[in-house]
Amino acid sequence: MASEHRFPTSAPEREGPEPPLSDLVRRLGDDGARLVRQEISLAKLELQAKMARFTRDLIGLSIAGALAGLGALALTATLILVLGRYVFGGEYWVGALIVGGMFLIVGGIWALAAARGMGKNVQPEATVESVRENVDWAKREARDFKRGAL
Repeated sequence: MASEHRFPTSAPEREGPEPPLSDLVRRLGDDGARLVRQEISLAKLELQAKMARFTRDLIGLSIAGALAGLGALALTATLILVLGRYVFGGEYWVGALIVGGMFLIVGGIWALAAARGMGKNVQPEATVESVRENVDWAKREARDFKRGAL
């Protein structure tokens, strides 16, 4: 016959005297301090991972920008020469002015879009969620303690 395992349905009764309140408060303080240290460690790890990803993306963006800049220089020279010769009858400075203005406008729009994207996803979501859960737990425990004390 197979033996049956029974699991307790309630908390086991304590044997011996209850620990003094000063010990409980000391343990609560120690546990709280340990929890804060763990939350800080989690935040550091999460921010390090996000910064590593951010740095990698920033390097890629820089390389892409440099390559695009080189291509833009060649196309700029060609466009200035074509506009100056065929549109403005040898007035190359007008072609250069128009092309330079176009690049300033496009570059400004691009810079604004990149700056907006860099500010996103910097908050350590896991740490914020963990702290929120710990605060909720502490509130429940305090509320239950007050009910038990009354």
